Amino acid sequence: MLAAGALPRAGTRDVALTAQWAVFICLVDDMIDRQGMGLVPGEVEKFTAPLREVLSVGSGVPPAATSVHAVVLRGLWERTAEGMSARWRERFTEDYTDFLDATEEEVALRRNGARLSFEPYVQLRRRTITLLPLLDVLECTGRAPWVECGQVSARLGELRRALADVAGWANDLASVADDAAAGQDNLVTVLARQDGCCLTAARARAAALIAERRRDFSTAVTALRAGHGVPPERQAEVCRYVDLTQTFMAATLHWLARTGRFTPEPGPPASPHASGPLLWPGGGRYDRAQQVQAGHDDVEELSPMRIAAPAAYMTRWPQCALPAELVPATARLRAHVLNLVRPDGTLHSPCHGRVLESALLLALLDRTRLEPAARSRVAAYLSLHCDSPEPLDRLLARAALRHARASDGLLDVERFLARAPDFTGPRKRALLHAVLTLLGAAPAEEISVPEAFRLHGLHTWARVQVTAVKTIHAHAHGHRTVDEGDLELLRSTQRPGTVWEANLLIHLLVLHALVPVPGQYPLVVEGVRTALRHQRPDGGMPFIRDEDTWATATAAVALHAAGADAQVVDLIARRLAALQHPAGGWSFANGVQLPDADCTSVAVEVLHLAGSDVYRAPLRRALGALHALRGNDGGFPTYLAGAPSEACMTAAAANALSTQGPTHRHEVEAALAYLASQQRPDGSFPPDWSSSRLHTVSRAVLAASRHPGGSPDSPAQRIITRAVALVADCQNADGGWGQQDGDASDALSTAYALTALTTQNTPGPATRGVAYLLTQQRPDGSMSSVADSVGPRPFGFTVPVLADVFTLLALGHLTRRLEPTPCRTPPMTSDNKGEPDTASSPAVAGLPAVRP
Repeated sequence: MLAAGALPRAGTRDVALTAQWAVFICLVDDMIDRQGMGLVPGEVEKFTAPLREVLSVGSGVPPAATSVHAVVLRGLWERTAEGMSARWRERFTEDYTDFLDATEEEVALRRNGARLSFEPYVQLRRRTITLLPLLDVLECTGRAPWVECGQVSARLGELRRALADVAGWANDLASVADDAAAGQDNLVTVLARQDGCCLTAARARAAALIAERRRDFSTAVTALRAGHGVPPERQAEVCRYVDLTQTFMAATLHWLARTGRFTPEPGPPASPHASGPLLWPGGGRYDRAQQVQAGHDDVEELSPMRIAAPAAYMTRWPQCALPAELVPATARLRAHVLNLVRPDGTLHSPCHGRVLESALLLALLDRTRLEPAARSRVAAYLSLHCDSPEPLDRLLARAALRHARASDGLLDVERFLARAPDFTGPRKRALLHAVLTLLGAAPAEEISVPEAFRLHGLHTWARVQVTAVKTIHAHAHGHRTVDEGDLELLRSTQRPGTVWEANLLIHLLVLHALVPVPGQYPLVVEGVRTALRHQRPDGGMPFIRDEDTWATATAAVALHAAGADAQVVDLIARRLAALQHPAGGWSFANGVQLPDADCTSVAVEVLHLAGSDVYRAPLRRALGALHALRGNDGGFPTYLAGAPSEACMTAAAANALSTQGPTHRHEVEAALAYLASQQRPDGSFPPDWSSSRLHTVSRAVLAASRHPGGSPDSPAQRIITRAVALVADCQNADGGWGQQDGDASDALSTAYALTALTTQNTPGPATRGVAYLLTQQRPDGSMSSVADSVGPRPFGFTVPVLADVFTLLALGHLTRRLEPTPCRTPPMTSDNKGEPDTASSPAVAGLPAVRP
């Protein structure tokens, strides 16, 4: 586990050699620490002398070994040192000899009953933890050599020392009881003695020191990655070494916690970090409190990647096909996403403020004369959008603030509304007209299209929205009487402190509709207070409260694709199972009653990944909910059975149904036939819930690629051929892709395009696409991108985490297509042909198997 985690892309021989070194180092350490060695003077020195002899000959031939441990060390040394520089040999010898020296010093102190103060203990512990020799080995097996450079060598040395401190202190924190039984001092007991406090307080102090040292490590990593003080010609080498130390840090902490190498002493639970993920949920020898107490609250952020293999029919791409930075960039983004997962398994995804709702809020506050402070904040927010490059935002902001309408870049209403599905057109035209009417920016003309206010066949959100819009239009034309049924529907959405269906747009529209109605003012006042609970720090008002369920489910699929530990997927699956509606579906956020095909489909994928046997009942209900939505045309609508099918929802459902093997083959084939019928000649599909045409393209290609058989004219092959041609044709000069033809590149559209390209036999344009995408990554691992979510269609809104999630999905799919890195470790001896076996290799004869 430790070796595989430290070398996520290495070949089998390199991982095996590293694992054998780790076993040997642990065995030697345990022989001395846990078997009472050293009670007799000279006993430890007698044990270590043969080990010193193996390393004392420099580049010469080692002498015949005089102990079994020396035999093992000699075999490991010969296999590892071959091909390494003389300076590397010197450094490894110095580091391992220093470990032996420190061990002898530690044993002598223990035998004499001497107790160190904090600073001397820390210096000694850094030398006895054996992380530095193992890191030297990883330079060899991980092909990331130490950078001999005056400007950075000292800083890399501090990085190594911080790594050793964190590992040693975390080890101490988890092994207080074991160390006490062995009569051995420990960071916790040193702190308790120095500060005159109890062990509980000392553990808390130790956890704080670990967190502080990890921050030191992260600060150094960030500076080195950014190239501060690094000669440009050495930057690539430095980044490789930094990547190695980061991965090794995570792998070490993950291994300590996961294997239960040390059983923590019981103690009162510490307060969980608000933003930290629950890493080792349920069962085992570690629980949440112990992880936090041990300073491992965010260990999983860089835990070892377990990259899933591509489909059997897909060929691997050579490592050189994609930029070398792909793997470490994926690890950084994966760490960032993991750090957003809360202890309950939810990835919190708040929605940013939007001009549409902010303008409606300002108009409402002006009409009611309520909340002047909130009015000032939202007015300040809108003032920043008066010159927005988006014509709609510019129009709404200026109208709400009663500014003169801009003469340039006027909103092309017809072009804007064309971005919504045809069947929603009349309703969206009426909505836009109602908003502009409230802001005094539209002529008070009546909407003459009956379909705009027809409620038949609409889901609950649309029914309330249409009713509010109809009432607003009626008020604008002097009709003060409101239908009793309409009034009851509008009033039913108002509950103090709760935004109905987490939808602020509908909430504000309802309040505007109720303002002129006699007797409704108290309800409006309470509704304004409820809305203001969601006013963002910048003064803006969002479209929806959040879409945590949708983002969480999608993140779980992305994390799995990027090789995240199975336990985080299990954690998210448990959360999703708890949020499932009785009828089997899921909604975009907790507390929302209307389920949709998209959330339900992605949740099915997550439960399948977490274990179809474990989640058999929830999966059965979910698949039943999808089946109930399926249209006669083989497609799937978003919300209600009988509503028009949509390509994006159909692709989502096909992906979900494909997880169930041949059980739903007929439904999948019909869904693919529907998708093929909806695909345009250029390879795109009708508008969906994204402003990027490549969103549905990527999901359709994934669905079709799971059923690659058949003739070239099969629906699946037609979908893939047209979609990939579109992606290849619309790549921009900078390597990225934009939302629509001619648009500037952005991270989300590029991620969608790359996801589609991962289904191909050759990388093709993916190489330049990855290079562009990596330029959009921030230092903390997150992604910078324009927003692409739309709701209600075609109004755009922003949930920033989606850029991280969909990029991680793309990078995960890309990473799994790469061949394992070529092996550089010399082959085993002629007595052991083929791949090494850690159980049978002569180098580990007589040693215990690698810990699971």
